[in-house]
Amino acid sequence: MHIVTTEDFVWFCSEYVSGPIQHWLVAGQTWQMCTHSHALGLPKLAHLSKRHSLNFYATDYSFCTMTEQTATLQDFEQDSLQWELIKDFGYRLLPQG
Repeated sequence: MHIVTTEDFVWFCSEYVSGPIQHWLVAGQTWQMCTHSHALGLPKLAHLSKRHSLNFYATDYSFCTMTEQTATLQDFEQDSLQWELIKDFGYRLLPQG
């Protein structure tokens, strides 16, 4: 299944899967370029989490930076989006928009 829009994602979560799935671990390629600018990028997911019962999470190993390093706490702290640090796990993307 190819999910490329927020509408597709909401449909998938609410209609396609049996039972609600509210917690999603997000992984991507290049931090900022791919993860923020894509049609189903992190800003869109942050907006979805404000309107729907959806939570999105990341770990220190979920993304690569433009320098091909793993995104770390500093990247999440300096991001344009707000993230909550979760001890011994990673980060939760806070609802926005």
